[in-house]
Amino acid sequence: MPKILFLGTAGTIDAIAKTGKSSSSIYLESEKILIDPGPGTLLKLAQNNIGIGEIKKILLSSDDLIKNNDLSAIRSLNHDIKIIDKDDDVIKIIKTKNNQNAFIIKTTKYILSFIPEHDFHKKQLEEFKDTNVFIINCLDEFDKKFLLTVIEEISPELVILTGFGMKIIKQDPLEFSRMIKKELKAEHLMKTQIIPAKEEMVLNTDHYNIKLKQKSLDGFV
Repeated sequence: MPKILFLGTAGTIDAIAKTGKSSSSIYLESEKILIDPGPGTLLKLAQNNIGIGEIKKILLSSDDLIKNNDLSAIRSLNHDIKIIDKDDDVIKIIKTKNNQNAFIIKTTKYILSFIPEHDFHKKQLEEFKDTNVFIINCLDEFDKKFLLTVIEEISPELVILTGFGMKIIKQDPLEFSRMIKKELKAEHLMKTQIIPAKEEMVLNTDHYNIKLKQKSLDGFV
């Protein structure tokens, strides 16, 4: 059963300090891939009975501590973990305008894309055209129009919002996602489901009728 575990939802050090939330680390259970092991990741893995020895690959969207604070501790417990910094047969890495890393991950059941920020050229979105599940960080300066463009251009089955800054946390991520849904409804773009991540949320993609699209990803080795 393909599961995605959201170990935390905070996208800034300020949000972690003021709310006690963990950073927005993500674990893909079936692929054994950990994304952005920031502050609190090691503890959350233990609380969710995920052994460090289970993790095969780590992806880092940037070299900021909010993304890699727990990396050294995790690697000290499992020397076999690979830090992926170039494309392989499962993962494709795409640079943002601010030189961060976005990821496209081809699992056995679906294609997942993770975007750490909204600073993308529109032509870059073509890289994500076969995405089923889109995970997007929503920092305080997040542009809703970018999300609407993603949904219009790519039409994923599911969008998950995470990596929240303090403004969105105060507004309430659920209310933020409802506002986006309302705008989608007005634009008649309702095929895509949108949900906010919660701390330690476990998402079973089978529940969303997500299936791997027939096209293979260009650029994969």
